[in-house]
Amino acid sequence: MQSTRLERAFNTLGGLPQWHASCLTSVRIGDAAANPKEGETMKKLTRILMIATAALVVTAGAASAQTLSARIPFAFRAGNRVMAPGTYHIDNLRSVIGAPVFRISNVHSGRSITVLAQVPVDPRKGWAQGNGMLVFACVSGDCTLAEIWSGSESHAYAFSRPKVGKAEEAHLRAIPLQPGKGE
Repeated sequence: MQSTRLERAFNTLGGLPQWHASCLTSVRIGDAAANPKEGETMKKLTRILMIATAALVVTAGAASAQTLSARIPFAFRAGNRVMAPGTYHIDNLRSVIGAPVFRISNVHSGRSITVLAQVPVDPRKGWAQGNGMLVFACVSGDCTLAEIWSGSESHAYAFSRPKVGKAEEAHLRAIPLQPGKGE
């Protein structure tokens, strides 16, 4: 019964109309053999786009290459990892991924961690413009990364840190950052 309904509907429509022969010719877009000038134009456009892309990659690489260095004379916690004393490179990855993310790498061991900042905060009073700072919150001898300021931005970035108990004594330690990858 179902098939007869479909057949009746098809027959009522009268089948498909006849197409004119000019509608069935194939058109090839971008055929350099048929139009040599089009081939040259495409090559020029491709070359210009490749140069523009390379320029953007170089610019983005330069913007993301904001590497700072610091000599940290004590063990500290960053994120969920304890890092040994030593010289560290701090890379701001914000321009690469759009969020306040920092990679902290030990120069000698190569060990690193990537940390996501919680909130932007105002830089502390007395910090000189151009000189970045790392701030550690130290409680009972254990220090945790608390803030990073690059020295050039209008705000620093704060990280989550452990809560201080009533009987515990806490203090902040600031370590200056140096531009570049110096040891």
